[in-house]
Amino acid sequence: MRTPGRRGIVRMCLKREMLVLLTYAVGTLKVKHVVIMGHYGGGGVAASMAPLPEGYAERWLGNATLPPLPSSSFSPASSSGASTSISTSASASTSGSGADEIPADLAVQRWILPIRKIYETSGLPEIREHRERVQRLISSTPEWSRGRVARVLMGAEKVENSGENGIGEKAEIGEVKLHDGAFRARVEENVKANVWRLGRSRVIREHHETYTKALHTSEPLHPVYVHGWVYDLETGVVSDLGVSAGPPGWVPPPGGVQGFPAMRGA
Repeated sequence: MRTPGRRGIVRMCLKREMLVLLTYAVGTLKVKHVVIMGHYGGGGVAASMAPLPEGYAERWLGNATLPPLPSSSFSPASSSGASTSISTSASASTSGSGADEIPADLAVQRWILPIRKIYETSGLPEIREHRERVQRLISSTPEWSRGRVARVLMGAEKVENSGENGIGEKAEIGEVKLHDGAFRARVEENVKANVWRLGRSRVIREHHETYTKALHTSEPLHPVYVHGWVYDLETGVVSDLGVSAGPPGWVPPPGGVQGFPAMRGA
């Protein structure tokens, strides 16, 4: 099971239609394995790493409700200079003919809001380092506006890495590309977060409860497992992120899950 059509993993936030689909899959079709499949190279993830214009998030995204996230093994607050206040996505302008004019890209910004939250709060070294570089460049160099940083990260503007930050140092940032460590970590973190959310959804929790009770009856139910995978568009390799979850007490065996091999590096 994966998110339908063009939505991809970026959009999976356990909306009502997803829960309906999950209920039908688990209850009627007797699906045993639910796979959350992300992919490296997604534009939505790249856009979530670029800053919005000043005040955009507070004005247009401040009332949006985000799904909960699992606690990180790293604490962003404990890192010197780490920030959780940068709102990210492709650059857009809030200026227009009227003060209340809705930004043209507002729908896109709301669409990628869940992955922006992961970028803003993740304590993974690769993601934190990228976030701090962006913040440092914007706060210390007038030539690097939030709009310009966004354009560079999205590949709309090219720069030479020599003296471009106005203080005689390298620009520190460039277009987000497939092999960037922060980019790939962002994709994986998004998949892991959605595995965590899905495993705690009412549909899966209630099925686990019913399954556990049925173990002691003559009509046992099928178990349900949730897996997190990532597909590499360049190599075609599917990687198992090792975050599979099942009924209470179940521990995924090393090397594969119920016929689903771990394919990292295959």
